[in-house]
Amino acid sequence: MRVEAFSVKHLAEHVKVDKLLIVATLCTVFATSLALRLLRLSYGYNLLDEFDPYFQYWMAKYVVDRGWAGFIEWFSWFKDPRFWHPYGRDVIHTAFPGVAFTAAFIHLFITSLGLKLDLMTTCALLPAFLGSLTVVLMYQLGKEVEGKAAGLYASVFMAFNAAYLSRTLFGFFDDESVGILAFVCVLIFYTRALKKEGRILEAFIAGGFLGYMTSAWGAATYIINLLALHAMLLTLPYLLVGSTSKYSRKLLITYSVTMSTTLLLASLVPKHGPRFIASGLSFLALMAFAILVLADASTKLESRVKRLVLTWSVFTALAGGFAALWLLGYLSVPERYFSVIFPSIRSPLVASVAEHQAITWFHFFLDYQLVLPLALVGLYFVARRGDEVDVLMILATIITAYAAASMARLLVLLAPLLCVLAGVGFSRVVSVLASKVIEEERARRRALVGLDRRWAGALLIVLVLFFTPLASPIVKPITDSPQSIVARASNPQMILTSTFAVTAVTPDWLDALAWMRDNLPPDAVVASWWDYGYHIAVMTGRTSTCDNAALDHKHIAKIAKAFLSNETVALEIFKELGVTHVVVFGYVVPYLSMKVGGGTVQFYTSLGHIFGDDFVKSFWMARIAGLDPSNYLKEVYFATPEGRVLSLEVPAGKNATSAVLYRMIFNNYEGPLAERGPIVGDLVVDEQGRLVNVVPFDVKPLKHFKLAYASEPNHYVLVYKVVYD
Repeated sequence: MRVEAFSVKHLAEHVKVDKLLIVATLCTVFATSLALRLLRLSYGYNLLDEFDPYFQYWMAKYVVDRGWAGFIEWFSWFKDPRFWHPYGRDVIHTAFPGVAFTAAFIHLFITSLGLKLDLMTTCALLPAFLGSLTVVLMYQLGKEVEGKAAGLYASVFMAFNAAYLSRTLFGFFDDESVGILAFVCVLIFYTRALKKEGRILEAFIAGGFLGYMTSAWGAATYIINLLALHAMLLTLPYLLVGSTSKYSRKLLITYSVTMSTTLLLASLVPKHGPRFIASGLSFLALMAFAILVLADASTKLESRVKRLVLTWSVFTALAGGFAALWLLGYLSVPERYFSVIFPSIRSPLVASVAEHQAITWFHFFLDYQLVLPLALVGLYFVARRGDEVDVLMILATIITAYAAASMARLLVLLAPLLCVLAGVGFSRVVSVLASKVIEEERARRRALVGLDRRWAGALLIVLVLFFTPLASPIVKPITDSPQSIVARASNPQMILTSTFAVTAVTPDWLDALAWMRDNLPPDAVVASWWDYGYHIAVMTGRTSTCDNAALDHKHIAKIAKAFLSNETVALEIFKELGVTHVVVFGYVVPYLSMKVGGGTVQFYTSLGHIFGDDFVKSFWMARIAGLDPSNYLKEVYFATPEGRVLSLEVPAGKNATSAVLYRMIFNNYEGPLAERGPIVGDLVVDEQGRLVNVVPFDVKPLKHFKLAYASEPNHYVLVYKVVYD
């Protein structure tokens, strides 16, 4: 038997070079994307980022502790007393299990193979790997929309997109790690189904991924309604004028299979339940289905008049029914969803969350940089072609851009759309310029008439450098700038910096949490502002009173009132809630020096307006509790000797000196805090704004709250024990 010798020529006959190049490119992009997202490992801490990921970890731990049966037992997890004391949290009806289930499944599978890996590490690694996998899948999405070149460019752009990078870094174990992956898969299979004359299998897979997304992220509701709007836009305008020439039966098949699969899976998620199908969140999806069925039925009517009568009758009934159900209260939309459309209706609680606030154009450009102009170019080419897939991309991009501008967190949802369009735009431009270099000049290239090959080649090189993240001399994403791609990826987890937007490790929160874990009694109930509830409950194993789920506005308002009230009122509220300890967070540091008598006095103040602490958050506490923030704090200005005008938030107003929160944060009389000097209460300036004098804040000692611990090394996190009479 003759065995042929291996040769490059033999390999080339069986494997296409272009496929090898694509695979090699995608492997390189995946490796680069993963390495970028794992830069945080250099700090040596396998910890999660932000706040919500800790509850996702807690749910994953619940499943893992019970083995494979935990996936079933999770659905009976009605009350967890660790959270929202004294009421507890109904976990299955207030949380999405998708992210936790994904991590638990992967962890159980890995450990069943004999590999030893703790769950925290699995959860911390998962976002980076899923994010890099999504980057590779962007190639397939770009290929479906335009072609292979567009897919490769889209993949590269996604790998270095700052908005997506920030939500898939090592430790960012939250909804987006699973949600964006599922979203991209939905777009891949939905567009493929539309292009293949309504293939049921592709539509079913798209519905499966969208159903998976509903189990992990509330933004899936937006995708459901986006597909509904797309179906209505392609059908309704023609129906209303009695025409069926533009109707496509493949849209009915694709949409109905995808949406029925999605709604079925969504109804199995306890937080949604069967009521989700008939709720205001999915009513538009049902309306779109009715319109598609109507369009299909209209094709059987030869008379245009009959089609018009049928269309307007059904459409009027649908619109009237929707209006009636809405006015009667049978259809409703949660404020967090509705406020994306109308930001002005946001309550103080929703508005107090940074990621729920509107973004500026600067922030928009900072995250997307030169992908934006390229996406506009791609949008032009896609709009000019104008098929069903193109309409979906245009509609999704425009609506998502508005949603992202309205709510900062949704900026990540725009990333795959803009990167695909940027891939389309870049591939079109490069294709035209490359053809000028290797072919004879063609008159039909209207945009390049009169451009010879030398200039086309030079322009091609400039474009590649200009828009390639690793080489661009304009954007310079790999520099020492704090806003660069590498700098963002290298920032340590928030808990390592004590929630400050800095790159240095500041271990005060870690130290305080470790002390609480080791020293507080097991039945301790810890009150804090809701931002730190997950950290306290998960990292210390102690009960918290509220957290980032923000489930009960009245409960949070009650805690806000306790913090901003006098000691008597605060004690009553904390006693009602069964609180044993209170944790406050204040970035109190020496700030001003004044000569007093023959010496110099160092005045301390909170720089929370720069870094964020409970003092600056007291503005939102007051609003949530229905109080006037001007009774608690104000902003003052002064000029430095160099002429710079600085601002400072100071405790001021008739209720400031009695507020328990301020007396805790600005404690300068107890334990290690006695080393602090006087606290800035107000500033006296001359006509030129120069500082003349500092009025100290009157820190009244607390009687019923005793300092139990001040975090090391900076005393930013303070733990108080409540002393009841």
